[in-house]
Amino acid sequence: MSLEPYALLQSWYGSRRFSLIFTKKIFHMIRLVPYLSNLLTAAFLFLAALLFAFCLQTWIPVLKKKPYDKGLLLAAAFFVTAPSLAEQYAYTLQAFEITLSMCICMIAVYCAGRAVYGNGSVIWYLAAVLLLVWTLGSYQGFCVCYMALVLISFLGSYETDMHKGQEKAFLYGIRQVIIFIIGFILYFLTASFLCRIKGGDSSYVDAMFMWGTLSKAECLHYVKDEFRALYCGVVPVLYNRFFGIMAFGCTIFLAVRSVKLHFKKWYWYFLGLFLLVASPMFVALLSGMRTPVRGQLVFPLLLGAFACIFYCFAVGCLERFKGFSVRTRCVVISLLFVAMFYQSWVQGMDLVQLNQTLHDTVVNDRIIAQQMYGDIRRVADRSDMQNCPVAFVGTRSARIPNTAARGEVIGYSYFDFGLTNIGINNRTTGLFNLMGLNLATPTVEEYEQALQEAADKPCWPAKESVFLLDDGCVAVKLSE
Repeated sequence: MSLEPYALLQSWYGSRRFSLIFTKKIFHMIRLVPYLSNLLTAAFLFLAALLFAFCLQTWIPVLKKKPYDKGLLLAAAFFVTAPSLAEQYAYTLQAFEITLSMCICMIAVYCAGRAVYGNGSVIWYLAAVLLLVWTLGSYQGFCVCYMALVLISFLGSYETDMHKGQEKAFLYGIRQVIIFIIGFILYFLTASFLCRIKGGDSSYVDAMFMWGTLSKAECLHYVKDEFRALYCGVVPVLYNRFFGIMAFGCTIFLAVRSVKLHFKKWYWYFLGLFLLVASPMFVALLSGMRTPVRGQLVFPLLLGAFACIFYCFAVGCLERFKGFSVRTRCVVISLLFVAMFYQSWVQGMDLVQLNQTLHDTVVNDRIIAQQMYGDIRRVADRSDMQNCPVAFVGTRSARIPNTAARGEVIGYSYFDFGLTNIGINNRTTGLFNLMGLNLATPTVEEYEQALQEAADKPCWPAKESVFLLDDGCVAVKLSE
């Protein structure tokens, strides 16, 4: 984004992310300014937390009462401290734009709720559809976020008006589905039109679907791994290990409660509850591969929502328990709140550690690049280094402590990530040029020649690890 911003914008047309482009242009942020982007990201993430709490309180009536309203603080805390957000925000070039769209997504669902459950004004319907189109045009992962928030509002409609909400459950659901379908169609038509007139390349999006490309067994294996990561806590650094417990605990509680209160049209309530709990799996089921952590934007929202519901469930049980005095009950509820808030602090520290790892990796890469550049210039022995192609052979992992927190992308070096038909050279050349250490990207032929001649060479930083090819291209052997 710093070297060739317009080339990246062009690629976003192909990725069907036109809203990112429009946001960049509206805010005059075509060239990346990391400090400003990070500042705006933090500000709008705080706004997103406030909007999330506001929506929950609007849709779930019990959150307007004390001490249940403390659950809103837990929802916001678990949402903003979710470590999986670190993977998304590692891409600073779109961090602010994604966070802004997260806010717009919540507003879109709020408008849809006012349209469906409220007075049904055309203005609310129009606002919901247009904001949904903008949201989907920012990042396809928001599709699941929108669905999950709509499902929360749908389940809440059973509580808001016990008779109207239950009797019209099917009608409410149909209206929400129609809003989503219209919004998705408009998004698809807009994205396809812009991609076509701008000459965008959609291969990035097309490559996300593995059904029919990989075997069914492989796709099902990826889906199984995704389930274990999300609900079984096998990747605790990125996904809270208590998410599965809270999700299934809340599901059982809400299902039993609906039966005890004799909800009308309870089967629609059960369906909405099942879809809500399963929503983090939607992308994996559709694509036949694991969802990139940066694309699991629905997870922080559900983590916050289930933490809030779990707290309310526990408070409700304590209030009905007659064995405690009022004072004892208040103490227990306070201890519960502190314990859950502490858990949000713990996962927040995982988020901080991931950001620290990202920082350490970048610093390490910059030091290595500066050291390599001296060897490259010595071997090239030319003044026009910007025209000198350099082929990096192999990979080199980041030299960071073994105790450092690592994510899906976080913790990987520029010299160990992004393999193409010319190895890692697209990313490494970009890093060097961003630092003002001018290099040219090698051709496929030059890279293949470097692979052959590097077979009997030692790995960098050994003396002969940087060598000159016949056509003037410099090769650097990083590993076997």
